[in-house]
Amino acid sequence: MQTSRLHFLLLPAFAMSVGWGLRGFIGGGPLGAMIPGALVALTICILLERKGSDAGVIAAFGAVGVGLGGQETYGQTIGLSFVPETQIWGLAGLALKGMVWGLAGGAILAVGLQIRQWARRDVAIALALLAAATHLGWKLVNEPKLIYFSNLYDRPRAELWAGLLLGGVAFLACLLTRGDARIPVSFGVYGAIGGFVGFGLGGWIQVIGRASGLESGVGWWKVMEFTFGFLFGLALGACAYRWRETLSGAAPEEAESLSWAGAVAGMAAALALYPFYAIFELRWNYTLVGALLLGVVLVWPRIAWHVAITFTFAAFAYDLVKAKTYIPWVLVLVTTAIVAWLAARPLSVNAKTLLLLWTAIAVAGAKLYLPKEAEAFHAVTLQGTFTAMAIIVTVLMRPNPSQG
Repeated sequence: MQTSRLHFLLLPAFAMSVGWGLRGFIGGGPLGAMIPGALVALTICILLERKGSDAGVIAAFGAVGVGLGGQETYGQTIGLSFVPETQIWGLAGLALKGMVWGLAGGAILAVGLQIRQWARRDVAIALALLAAATHLGWKLVNEPKLIYFSNLYDRPRAELWAGLLLGGVAFLACLLTRGDARIPVSFGVYGAIGGFVGFGLGGWIQVIGRASGLESGVGWWKVMEFTFGFLFGLALGACAYRWRETLSGAAPEEAESLSWAGAVAGMAAALALYPFYAIFELRWNYTLVGALLLGVVLVWPRIAWHVAITFTFAAFAYDLVKAKTYIPWVLVLVTTAIVAWLAARPLSVNAKTLLLLWTAIAVAGAKLYLPKEAEAFHAVTLQGTFTAMAIIVTVLMRPNPSQG
């Protein structure tokens, strides 16, 4: 690979930054966090020249892995950072939650990148331990609020950072007993560092910005999200560069062909995800759902593109209906069907990345018609920022001149 180190750093960084900003505007929660997860995984595939169904599996693991951290609550933690007496505690909580987010997200993405080197049974066992350990950490630390980074006295929120931390550690520990886990550990460590610095620094910038009284144009909360995503993606890109010789084009390209039946199945599964997701009335329900989704991918890799793209699209398209706008259900159904069909087509990784990126930009634009959203998010400048960053990602995705 002749792609420069700078390219490895900037493309994932900008992709995850705009993805994180979009997650805070459309979707939200763990399903919304699949946007930056899928985008950063896809851009790393482009840099490493991973193609075909192989890239679909990587994108699915990236989307679900980063989605796990979306279960975490941090609104009240940010609130603590604005109060002088609790500022250090609040910023420490943000940094810790960012670290936990990056640990699990990076490790699971790495397994996707090495999927052909791991036995399906070993990955399934690691995912099962991830879910079990998440429950244990939540039950022992988060539920009794032994170490708590939210407001204990005013509508206390149920945290999950300890569950996510123990789950990520258990996932990596299982892999260490099953084979050479240097790459998953490396991605987990890089992701943890990027998340720690990104969320901590982003939170501090928001505190300073709000105290200054200056307008950022997109809101200081958004600046925090863009910072978090940029540094998280930068760290994952750096790790991909470090292991590029091992991971580049590691698997032969395979012909992809999902039938119309497969596309319809993907669309139906994506739209059914919400009631299915709601069935599990657990604080860590996405961990269980995500592990099940990746288990399906292990058995049927061809569904991976639907997990990465169709599910993710349905998550933020559904947000328009959920917000009780004029957007009818039929439009969500039709657009999801189109995206499912395109995800099932043998398009290039670049094309599928652009599909997810620009449909998210379009949905964000549609949401601007909501007056309350326009006021809350400085809609015009925010959409301009989304579009500008998406253009940067699109340009960086073009072939590197050094590669001829």
